[in-house]
Amino acid sequence: MIMEAHLAGERNLPGLGLEAFFNIGSNGWKDAYDLNWLTASVMCQLAPISRTDALPGTPSQGDIYIVKDDDPTHANDVAVYDDAQWKYLSALKGMIAIVKDENVAVWYNGTIWTSIASGIDTPYDVGGSYNGVPAADVVLLRYPFVREVSFPADMLLSRAVAGTGATASTVFSLKKNGTQFGTMTFAAAGTVATFASASTTTFVAGDILTVVAPTVPDATLSDLGFALAGRRVI
Repeated sequence: MIMEAHLAGERNLPGLGLEAFFNIGSNGWKDAYDLNWLTASVMCQLAPISRTDALPGTPSQGDIYIVKDDDPTHANDVAVYDDAQWKYLSALKGMIAIVKDENVAVWYNGTIWTSIASGIDTPYDVGGSYNGVPAADVVLLRYPFVREVSFPADMLLSRAVAGTGATASTVFSLKKNGTQFGTMTFAAAGTVATFASASTTTFVAGDILTVVAPTVPDATLSDLGFALAGRRVI
């Protein structure tokens, strides 16, 4: 945080870096004290107007912006128009802001402000179970999506188990709107499945995920439970 010149005895506090603990009777503490209040007012529940627009030529009192990342002087600073002038506050790594013109949450990673969706993973898992031995081509799960969700190539982190192992290798189809995009395979005598998918597959609202048993069912594989690990797309 950009603060005024230090006075006798004061120190910076953790977090926002406010200044406090001035010596009793110190002269000139008012500027730092005023800046403390401005910083707390702006940075607590930070809600800038924009992070992509240039600072307006005729701003209003209280306007707050995140300075564009290509600005040669104050890139990524938080600019607030106060008392007829722009004042700049340095962002701290980990700060979160709600940008009004984008209606999106962003965070400062120490170098740039980035949307939380691209900076922090948001898991979205889809699970199901089936009791007994699945019949030929039976649908174990039919799941309609209400939001956009992406499943990674190879279905990384997905899991499936069986109460009784398979007699022979048994492959279940993972389908998007009826078209296979991946597989869930139990090896002979296995009770834990492996997954395969050629590429990342994304479902949008209205798409349907199905898990379908093989046309030739296994005689012993039974009592299945599975969880497909995806990520919500914001």
